Amino acid sequence: IIKNILKQLKQKENVVFMETALDRQMHEIADINSLGLNVQEKMIDKNNFQDIAKTINKIVLDRLDNGWTDGYKLWYIIIGAHKSQEFIDKYGPTLTLIENIARRGPQVGVHILVYSREAGPVTTINKLSDYLISTALDESGSATLFGTNEATMLRERQALLLESRVKSSKFKIPQMSINKVGGTLKELFA
Repeated sequence: IIKNILKQLKQKENVVFMETALDRQMHEIADINSLGLNVQEKMIDKNNFQDIAKTINKIVLDRLDNGWTDGYKLWYIIIGAHKSQEFIDKYGPTLTLIENIARRGPQVGVHILVYSREAGPVTTINKLSDYLISTALDESGSATLFGTNEATMLRERQALLLESRVKSSKFKIPQMSINKVGGTLKELFA
């Protein structure tokens, strides 16, 4: 799913990426390097990713202060939120920065794409997000993220897209591109 989204984003003009890989194994499985993305900064460290978050938060604040005139879009990719103690604890200086980026960034062209194998670590980010894609979850995870048991009924190779924290739709993975989920990437992540 992540690779599909990133492939679509790569095709757009004026898009740059920054990446934090908190889970080295998932970073290798996703094989993001093979996509040839315009990655400006990358950190593979499960304990401290505050430097990149500070840099991105500064970009958001500068764009808010100085006005953003439709320059490059920045996508911050976080792979493996389930490996970060800050995400698990839902507390810490880096998580506060990430929350600010998620809350204020989209209006100035800065977006976050977070991957986690567990629901708990991403509940805070989920509350600030317009879109959530999930594969099958246990009852607790489904209730945490969706408020329903809908994600418990997903089969292998199925995912659930939640739009604007209200409307959900199922789709098969990975054959389906994100464009077929419900519009173009521009419409999904404008």
